[in-house]
Amino acid sequence: MNFWREWRRNPLGRLSSTKKARACLKNIWCSALLLSLATPLAVPAQQIASVDLTKIPDSHAPDAAVRDTCGAGIADGVVVSSPAERPKILVEVIRLGDDAPRIGEEIEAEVRLQNDGEKPITIPLNTDPGTMEISRNQGHLEWEQGYFTVRLNSDFLQTFALPLFGSDFVPHSLLTIQPGQWIEAKIRFKLEIAHSTNTARKAVSAKLSVEWEQAKEVQPVTNCTDMHENYDYHYEQENPAKIIEIRSQ
Repeated sequence: MNFWREWRRNPLGRLSSTKKARACLKNIWCSALLLSLATPLAVPAQQIASVDLTKIPDSHAPDAAVRDTCGAGIADGVVVSSPAERPKILVEVIRLGDDAPRIGEEIEAEVRLQNDGEKPITIPLNTDPGTMEISRNQGHLEWEQGYFTVRLNSDFLQTFALPLFGSDFVPHSLLTIQPGQWIEAKIRFKLEIAHSTNTARKAVSAKLSVEWEQAKEVQPVTNCTDMHENYDYHYEQENPAKIIEIRSQ
């Protein structure tokens, strides 16, 4: 820069040049600071939680209050979002208790749910079903509920993994997952097609995959009618399959 050359060549002008240099360095430092503040910090990809969905927990919720109602009703819906706005997640089997199981065998597996999008997502992470009953107003219960399902090729298997619950009224029952972060869960399922008696009896290769389902559950009392409303979330999911060898009986 010109002022540095001037500072070297003209000793008598060093004082004014030094002031210029200090001002320049100050401007450089300020520019670097502003640049660092303007640049968002990347959240490191990492596992942030794990949960065992094979063990029934002890419930610590208070006894549910008896609600004064004169009827019941059910309503279903979805949490509306356009395909472009749907959160992206990756759900996959990372470890399997038996890579060559038999039909009818119960298997434990570890699965990963990762935020694969650009925005944070929030999921329930409490195995205590009493979470559903905790509210400031027993006339209006509201909670999040999620669970893993397992597929063999295109068929659902019998899954024994516990569901997860979350509520704004229960501390640490909801977990926010930043982009790139994930949780791991231990689940258990049976190598048997759910609600079917048609099962394979000979050795065969098959694709095993896992999916995540989540919904907002609302249970208000409206005009003395106890309603149960269910609103499903629509995720854009990637569910890579794990190839397993099913042994003959």
